[in-house]
Amino acid sequence: MNNEKQIIYLDKKVCKICTHLMGELGTKTKSCTAKKGNAKCPAQWYQIEVGVDTEAAIENFYLAVQSGDPALIVAAIQESQANPKVSGAIIADLQERLFETSENDMLSEGDLEEADFSQFEVPSEEELAEDLEDEDEDEDVEA
Repeated sequence: MNNEKQIIYLDKKVCKICTHLMGELGTKTKSCTAKKGNAKCPAQWYQIEVGVDTEAAIENFYLAVQSGDPALIVAAIQESQANPKVSGAIIADLQERLFETSENDMLSEGDLEEADFSQFEVPSEEELAEDLEDEDEDEDVEA
C-alpha cells in the first residue's frame, strides 16, 4: 500500500461530480471530458468510491480463523456478509490460497498428449515378476 499523498489534477470543476470519476457518487454531466476522449482525464485511471478496507477485513477474518474460536469465526463470517465487497474479497483470497495451482502441477486433458513422460521408466513384465518374487522371499524370512 502506497502511503504517499497523491495529487490528482482535474480539467474542470465539474469533474469532481462526474460519474466517470466519482462512480455512483457522481452525477451525469454533458461537459464530461472523459467520454469525449480526454486521455489526461484522471477517470481513465481512477474511480472514487465509498468503501471499506478489504485488506483489514481479510486480515481480521484470518485472525479469527487462526484463533480457533468458533464464535469468533462465525462473527467474522457474519461481519463479512454485511458488505458484499468484503465477502467478495475474502472469497477471492480464499480461492487464491486454497486452489492455487501452478502450470507444472496440473495438466489439462489436451496437455496430456503433449506431455513428456520420457523421464519415467516403465518396468518390464520380467522386472515386475522379479519384484514379486523378492517380496515373497522377504515374507518367508520374517516368518
